[in-house]
Amino acid sequence: MAAYLTAAHFVMRIALVPSFMESLDEMFSRFTEKGYSEQVYTEDIVNVMEENKSELALWMEIVDAKKYYVISDDEYKLIGVVFSQPEEAYSGKWVMLLHGYTGWKEELYTVGMNFFKEGYNVLAVDMRCHGESEGDFIGMGYTDRLDNLIWINAILAQDPDAEIVLYGQSMGACAAIHLSAEISENYSEIKAHIKAAIVDSAFCDPVKMFKSKVKDWTGLPCFGLLDVGSYILKFEGGYDLKDAKAIDAIGKSQVPTLFIQGLDDKIVNPDDVYELFDACDTHKDILTVEGAGHCQSCEKIPTEYYDAVFSFIKMW
Repeated sequence: MAAYLTAAHFVMRIALVPSFMESLDEMFSRFTEKGYSEQVYTEDIVNVMEENKSELALWMEIVDAKKYYVISDDEYKLIGVVFSQPEEAYSGKWVMLLHGYTGWKEELYTVGMNFFKEGYNVLAVDMRCHGESEGDFIGMGYTDRLDNLIWINAILAQDPDAEIVLYGQSMGACAAIHLSAEISENYSEIKAHIKAAIVDSAFCDPVKMFKSKVKDWTGLPCFGLLDVGSYILKFEGGYDLKDAKAIDAIGKSQVPTLFIQGLDDKIVNPDDVYELFDACDTHKDILTVEGAGHCQSCEKIPTEYYDAVFSFIKMW
């Protein structure tokens, strides 16, 4: 029993504490390589990635970017960067960018650049335990809902008439769903400022997703390790992984939501997008992309992707 509990604790910390995984150099390298190998690298996607890199470098030289921080309810410093429109072009439109699992804000700067071109001020955040932000355990979008609510209030304190779009990829997409549900249920005055949520490559259930990956990451058979690890997480991290199911949260949201999914995704089950879409009980639409891997739809069909995003937002 002691050995089993130790293994469950080990798996839980690998899944939810990046610094712990990074300390296991060989395992961290294997996890990183596995993630890259599961992506799609067709010529068209690679070309767009290279074009984005060049365009982003030029944009970063001229855009007004400032770093900010907020303090979470449990006293962690959370870091974000704001890309502000010139004063003469200021429109009150905002987008909040939410990155994926073990990611960081910089990964979404290209997305931010495309929103900026459409007149948006851009807030890109490092969620807790990622990038420059402090934290104990990754929140899988669930604990992040309260952290991200602090950022929303910071925007509204600066711009009381702001119209805000939530944009997330993977875990960040789940974070957008949980934040939408939290605001819809408990903050009607804030809900009036949330125009839409764009959720790209969201997953229904982190426990289910992790169970499919544990053996790849650790070489250990699952045998309920994550269920026990989730119980341990209640005491060490303050939440249960079962609370982080986006499939449970999406039905509570009244924020118009566009679901996006690459159909060649090997990290998130592409079928999850249909479950989430069906469970959503508000204005919604769906974009699925053949030949796109995890969060790669914006690189597979960039023009169609952003046309779909901005057309959906303008409906509301």
